[in-house]
Amino acid sequence: MFHTLKDLNTAIRALVDKHNQMLFQGKTFSRRQQFDNVEKDMLKALPDMIFELKNYREATVHPNCHVVLPEDKHHYSVPYQYVGQKVQVGYTNHSVEIYHKYERIAIHQRNRVQYKYTTNASHLHPKHQYYKRWSEGFFMDEGIKIGPDTHRLVEQIFHQCKHPEQGYKTCQGVLQLAKKYGNDKVEQASHICLQYEFISYRKLEYILSLHNFEHFTEDAESQSSMVTHHENIRGQSYYQ
Repeated sequence: MFHTLKDLNTAIRALVDKHNQMLFQGKTFSRRQQFDNVEKDMLKALPDMIFELKNYREATVHPNCHVVLPEDKHHYSVPYQYVGQKVQVGYTNHSVEIYHKYERIAIHQRNRVQYKYTTNASHLHPKHQYYKRWSEGFFMDEGIKIGPDTHRLVEQIFHQCKHPEQGYKTCQGVLQLAKKYGNDKVEQASHICLQYEFISYRKLEYILSLHNFEHFTEDAESQSSMVTHHENIRGQSYYQ
């Protein structure tokens, strides 16, 4: 009878040692002798890192040299040679690895900050120009076609990015909004974004979704209304 786990383990240890010293049936050596003479010298040191389960997802390398991990909505860079190709993204709690045809082509520390970029500068093309016409200059030229304020907004998007490639998807979104809402409305919304330093595709899209946003004026009352009108603010009617 055992009253503690420690006492039970002590008894088990003695029986395990006795069992390992017993000769194999029909042989002249025991498990312990087998280990000391054959197996012991073959052992290797345990890995430095604790084993972690790894999940896998298939992804396509975007024109900005990044893939997205959907769980975190975070972007990780891949060497520019793989733009447009299918890759496997393997990830644990701490790391993200990208494979192409079973060869690892990139590894990053996992980052769970949504809509941000983890970029290895060596993955980017030396001239920042690859895959179709996408480049900083291309988006700047397309922005001026919409209007001067849209051009300035695109310029500010690139200014806040550490690498130009990180702004490509955002700027492409701006161009898509122009196709959806028209150049004039995007130009007016871009003016508002610049006025309040809303350098963001999501803010631009939100402004465009507002009813009659184009009648916005620069008087104090309208400015106050614009600043306080936000999808995350419930308003006083919510509590009635």
